[in-house]
Amino acid sequence: MSVAVSKDGDVAVVTIAKEPVNSMDLGLWKELLAAFEALEADSEVRGVVFVSGLKKNIFTAGLDIKELYAPSTNKERLFEMWLTLSKVLTRIYASPMVTAAAINGACPAGGCCLALCCDYRVITADGSMGLNETQLGIQVPIYWIELFASVVGQRQ
Repeated sequence: MSVAVSKDGDVAVVTIAKEPVNSMDLGLWKELLAAFEALEADSEVRGVVFVSGLKKNIFTAGLDIKELYAPSTNKERLFEMWLTLSKVLTRIYASPMVTAAAINGACPAGGCCLALCCDYRVITADGSMGLNETQLGIQVPIYWIELFASVVGQRQ
């Protein structure tokens, strides 16, 4: 298991710990979905904080590149991955619970979008966030771009 949940009163902490860099593959998105659905069903939980449990100073390395290109994936798996990650992000974004991302270090791509879907974000001084998919030749979903701009503002 790469996702662990702990509770302290009415606040839950979701720890993502998939060594070495919290690459966000289909399995991780499924674990996040199951954990978040369980927290939403728990009437005692009013807030959720997402954290990294890695030894390195990384929140996540973003989407697992092997999930996006053949031969490591196929059409059905790719669609399942995008559907699952979209469910997770939408649930976090629309949740009545207060959500926050405690970002240590790097937080590109899918991790960035997860953080943007939260109500609050805190980041360490050496942290960085961004949608770097284009550097890898991957088109960034337009709704990720719009979400990013709505949170951080338009570039001057």
